Amino acid sequence: MFLTGKEAIVHELATSGFKLLAMKKPGGAAGDEFDHSSRLAVIDKAGIIRGYYDGMPTTREGAAEAFEANLKKLQQHVATLTK
Repeated sequence: MFLTGKEAIVHELATSGFKLLAMKKPGGAAGDEFDHSSRLAVIDKAGIIRGYYDGMPTTREGAAEAFEANLKKLQQHVATLTK
């Protein structure tokens, strides 16, 4: 599940709580109004950050394989927390 809600509250939580970039772009075009981190934070039911994961692969050599391994770790982490 992804975090949703009122813009100001989501941005405050992302930046102050999760320590991730989230801000409105001055003059951003429709569909590109925000800058935000591509990292994903896994949060447990108590609101504790359990881990950060890359949400997008990079262009460096071997990145696709590293991203797939990262995605599998993320899926395992979420599966463990939802039990």
